[in-house]
Amino acid sequence: MKCIKCGYEILEQDNERMNKCPVCDTDFLDTYAYIYLKDSSDIKTQNEAFRRIYRNTWQWVKGLVKERMDTYDHPGDFEDEVQDLMNDIYIKAIKNFRCYNPKKGGFRTWFDQMVLNHLHEQIQD
Repeated sequence: MKCIKCGYEILEQDNERMNKCPVCDTDFLDTYAYIYLKDSSDIKTQNEAFRRIYRNTWQWVKGLVKERMDTYDHPGDFEDEVQDLMNDIYIKAIKNFRCYNPKKGGFRTWFDQMVLNHLHEQIQD
């Protein structure tokens, strides 16, 4: 995959050790989201873009889900609930990718807000 701004080839090892393009400082998530949206007819490309989005966000999402569940006093071991919420979040992201507009801001901002909104809705119920 290539950076959407400068064309730098994002290699697997780049994806593992950095979050931004070393040439132009564009967040790799912006590139993956753009590719996901642009190449919607190419399932292989879409899957690869989503896999990279997931890999770059799952730790943050899991930490946030656990933090929110602790805040709202969910007793005991809630690993299954955490996993269920995470699955719901990523399904919602896939369903709502078309709402993301790169002209309005970065993917991370959109994604983070979508996650926070989903958690607020789910945990309040």
